[in-house]
Amino acid sequence: MDRHEAARLAREMDLTKPTNRRIVELVDTNPDSLVIIEPIEELVVTVKEVEQQFSWTTMNTIITRRKGLHWFSAIKKLPEGDHVRTPWTLVVESVTFASDRNQGCSLCLREYKDVEISEEERAANREKVKRIATEVMIRMGIW
Repeated sequence: MDRHEAARLAREMDLTKPTNRRIVELVDTNPDSLVIIEPIEELVVTVKEVEQQFSWTTMNTIITRRKGLHWFSAIKKLPEGDHVRTPWTLVVESVTFASDRNQGCSLCLREYKDVEISEEERAANREKVKRIATEVMIRMGIW
């Protein structure tokens, strides 16, 4: 089954009902955040811990990256006791950055697109980015 077929089937799934494939992850450093994942294909998960400097303090950030077609949602508990949930999103890659409770948790998603970009279009876009970056650096006197 290719990605287009998997995405079509995933859209037809009833994501309101729990399944045995659904994964619920408690964000390690922030117990008020949950990440909910419904994999459609095999996920490649990498976890990395990075020590970062924020103004006057150093803290550890856990970066969890998931590659592969999957549905993604997150639940965040608010201080008032309410919960906020992001809508289900079909993504090809999701990244969670979790620091301590004060810094919170950041989510980055790369949504699935039905349209495939050709290699010629990618090359043209890369050339455009290089041209604009060169113009800006020349204007700034860097180059």
